[in-house]
Amino acid sequence: MEFTPVVYIDSSDFRETDSKDYYGLAKGKTVRLLHCYDITCKEVKKSNGVVTELVCEFDINSLKEKPPKGKIGWVSEAAVPCTVNRYEQLFNMCDIEVVRICHVSATCPPRVRHVSAAPSPKHKHKCPLSE
Repeated sequence: MEFTPVVYIDSSDFRETDSKDYYGLAKGKTVRLLHCYDITCKEVKKSNGVVTELVCEFDINSLKEKPPKGKIGWVSEAAVPCTVNRYEQLFNMCDIEVVRICHVSATCPPRVRHVSAAPSPKHKHKCPLSE
């Protein structure tokens, strides 16, 4: 995945108030973007009391160092909208015998939920591309 100056994170991975048992991102705290660099939140921008943007710095040398405890998922600004098939429970209890004999029952088709995914500007990081 391409690392761009703007990346998106899940809102649950950020808190305005940090605590010892929280390993997500908070102002002044460093976390690792999964399979990428360490970032430190420097500034929190709000609009009408709601967090709209996080200004962060990344450490280009962080891949050579021991990662912080906090690791968060992210998506690049260059992400492509997609549809994800999320499979729920594939068998009912009535199908246990069917599973044991390695056959799939046609009476209990898999339940599938189609989820559309696209980048959302809910929380974004502006990361300088040079230190």
